[in-house]
Amino acid sequence: MKKPPLIILESHYVVEYAKTNKRYRLSKKRKLNVNGKYVGKVARMAICKKVGKEDFFLLHCNKKWEVVYAFDYFDALSLIDAKLLAESHYTGVDKNWIKTNYTEKQAKKYLRKQKEEVEKTKCGFCGSKQFDDGIMQVICSDTACICNKCIIDFNQMLKDETYT
Repeated sequence: MKKPPLIILESHYVVEYAKTNKRYRLSKKRKLNVNGKYVGKVARMAICKKVGKEDFFLLHCNKKWEVVYAFDYFDALSLIDAKLLAESHYTGVDKNWIKTNYTEKQAKKYLRKQKEEVEKTKCGFCGSKQFDDGIMQVICSDTACICNKCIIDFNQMLKDETYT
């Protein structure tokens, strides 16, 4: 497979991944639904771990490694359980798993660096950072940053007659 996934997908680090090409048949027994819509066949799957935890997660992804479907269980999955679950969806995929060799230490370092980047990008008007309460996005140019809340507030001010 030409392009492996990033070290982190949906806050989990990737342990193994597989491409679900034409050789692997999507099981008719398993119907993957997201918000009531049938997902169908996905291009890739990843078995991941959350940093500091022992349980594994199975993520179904598109070709760009964007998560389309994630299995969330009350009981922790082992690596073998995750592979068996994947095999129940895609017959034959059990022979296609590729180890990433990413370590938990690398994942922690990657997450720390991501957090530092988010910390640097704060709104130049209100000082909020992305993921602060109500802040969904901070947009930055080379010289300034603005959050979605300030954009909404400024847009309302422009519409308000007292500011025109």
